[in-house]
Amino acid sequence: MNFLQRTALLERMHHLIRLNATGSPKQFAHIMGISESSLYELLKIAKELGADIEFCNTRDSYIYKLPVELQFGYTLI
Repeated sequence: MNFLQRTALLERMHHLIRLNATGSPKQFAHIMGISESSLYELLKIAKELGADIEFCNTRDSYIYKLPVELQFGYTLI
């Protein structure tokens, strides 16, 4: 998986987490179209970038413990 593909998956993952619409890890991986091991790798990357993510059994979804904004790209100055 190249950088752009991984970035697109991180953006999609971020969107689904913000909506509390991930489901279980197995469901989340299916929604994302990736394996569970790839999902865990993406979650690890997001955490390394500073996202405080955890699975909430009450919501049956991954959640951010603190507000998070994900930004990739260049900004013209």
